[in-house]
Amino acid sequence: MNYIGNFLFSFSGISYLVVWLAVLLSMLQRNKNFDSIASAFVYLFTFFFLGLRDEYSGTDTKGYVDYFLTGAAVFGDPEPAYEIFTKVLREIGNWEFFLFANVAIQLVFISLICSILDFKNKAIVLLAYISFMPGFDMLTNGLRQGLAVTFAILVWAASFYKSYIPKISIFSVILFHKSMLAYIPLYFISRIKSEKNITFLINFFFFLFLFFIVMWHVVGTMFDMSLFIDYFSFSIYGTSLTFGEKMNVYMTSEQDMLLGVLKYYFLLVIIIFQVTYFLLIKHFTFSKNYSHILKLGFLFFYLTLVYSLSWESPFSFRFMYVSYLPGLLLSLSLIQKYNKNEYYFIAMFFILLSAVMTYGSNTYSKFHINI
Repeated sequence: MNYIGNFLFSFSGISYLVVWLAVLLSMLQRNKNFDSIASAFVYLFTFFFLGLRDEYSGTDTKGYVDYFLTGAAVFGDPEPAYEIFTKVLREIGNWEFFLFANVAIQLVFISLICSILDFKNKAIVLLAYISFMPGFDMLTNGLRQGLAVTFAILVWAASFYKSYIPKISIFSVILFHKSMLAYIPLYFISRIKSEKNITFLINFFFFLFLFFIVMWHVVGTMFDMSLFIDYFSFSIYGTSLTFGEKMNVYMTSEQDMLLGVLKYYFLLVIIIFQVTYFLLIKHFTFSKNYSHILKLGFLFFYLTLVYSLSWESPFSFRFMYVSYLPGLLLSLSLIQKYNKNEYYFIAMFFILLSAVMTYGSNTYSKFHINI
């Protein structure tokens, strides 16, 4: 596909370049006012090109619009929180407002997360989120999971980092999407406080991540997953299957949902986040000012382990999305703490490169603005 041509010779591509330059300037200036302006640019771009799209722009958009209009469970019974969310929006506005709100709330949640984690430059986080394919997809197709992931990280930041709310609040995230079950073990392992122990677990999770990915390649199917996951017989909302049965469907499905180059693109994004961590973490002596980096690292590497366990499945992207935002926050947090222009330029290069692939794709070229 002609990504560069599609990107450069489109209104959205030119607009993105303006936003990208504004974010780059805000980083170089190290100024809060510049960051606020650049963040506003990202908001405007996202609201216009994604929030105002018509119902036929995006694979699942029409299904969400039909669900909003009729209440019919197009993708299976929605989780309780998303059902309530939709009912509230149904009382406020029309389906155009519904799509806009799904996009807007994700960005608002990310801005709140950045405030809790003391990010000095929010604009680059917002820009990166909409530039990589996982963030773009959660803003356009996987609306339930996009809302769930950003809400989950917000709850995690408010409870596990700042202690604004009790840690048991993390259980609320499963009300938004089934994939959020991956967050529940965090409640039980949150007692680990030692920097040494957390660092050991991060390295251990990374080793297991590499092991499972390599084994999927070498062996194909490492073992019969059903022998293990069928033991998880508790029910989950929105399906007649138990958790184990649902996971077995994911692992044994032959649907061509995410195969080929996209599967490896998502894996590459995760590896880039991991490499960034290991390259930059050695520059810091941890104190209270850096404690959230270690906590973010633990969260991210734990979630990548979950992703690696499901990597062979066509549904593995669901678990990649769960780890995407923590990995993005971790990488950009390290870069901002390191505070060197060359690292900002490298980050912005990768962000732009991914944006060209995302907004220069033939898929995006079929999007239309509903105005």
